[in-house]
Amino acid sequence: MTTTIGQMQEFDPTSDRISTYLERAEIFFQANEIAENKRVALLLSIIGGKTYLLLSDLLAPEKPASKSFAVLSETLKKDYELKAVIIAERFQFHRRNQAANESVPEYEAKLRRLATHCAFGNYLEEAIRDHIVCGLCNESIQKRLLAEAELTLTKTLDIAKGMEAADHNVQKLKGAESNSFRVGEVSASTNPCYRCGSDHHKPKDCRFKEAECRNCKKIGHLAKMCRSGGAGTSHTATGKSATKNFDGKNFPKSTTHGPRKNNWVSVTDRDTVETETFPESAILTVGDHNNKPITVQMELNGQQV
Repeated sequence: MTTTIGQMQEFDPTSDRISTYLERAEIFFQANEIAENKRVALLLSIIGGKTYLLLSDLLAPEKPASKSFAVLSETLKKDYELKAVIIAERFQFHRRNQAANESVPEYEAKLRRLATHCAFGNYLEEAIRDHIVCGLCNESIQKRLLAEAELTLTKTLDIAKGMEAADHNVQKLKGAESNSFRVGEVSASTNPCYRCGSDHHKPKDCRFKEAECRNCKKIGHLAKMCRSGGAGTSHTATGKSATKNFDGKNFPKSTTHGPRKNNWVSVTDRDTVETETFPESAILTVGDHNNKPITVQMELNGQQV
């Protein structure tokens, strides 16, 4: 009785590669000194029922036993290597998600190219539809698609493209408004109005463009923005009156109490700080320091005050 060296199991495509299996078969034949004319029969008897059936289909109408060991090896390698390629291609297809700046039409086109060697057959449209739903970046579009009971590839693309276009228009509008605000801000801060100093409008829209400057008497700007260099007034920090007002007239001088204290009135504008709408005017107080104030009893919330 002849002792067999080593052992060969059936070929399992899930755990082994066909090229490796055939190499081990040749080593087994050499170790056991199997004659060339018996190698085909031995190979067909050990590869297993499923692999033998595959060979029969691939070589039909001829029988596998009628072929040489080399032909059988090449036939099996081509088939299983093609399947390996298909698995790799499908792997690339299924892991491809929509890129951040990729539109739905662009995403669909990429998936179709990746599906070229995936051998989906009649399942191609469903495969692309399923992966578009799974691979989209926009969760709102995904939820909308998942809510559809009967979803075809055409319907998937129509809904996704429509929602994507709407979202793009909204973002574009928001961006335009934001950019407009920022441009206005920069323009105002870098180009203040030369008439009044405000940074909220242009000189042509300034309401002081007809105003007379108290300093140079020219029309079109306020005294604080005047570039002539002269000064139209010289009142002191203590609030005492100057010798002349802005019309060039002398103020009346007190003969009994010395220089009087003048109060100055100015109106501030919302758009500018300390911008006078009218030339400053002196208000002289008239009265007797010896007079007592007049008081009146009033009732406020039931209390005399």
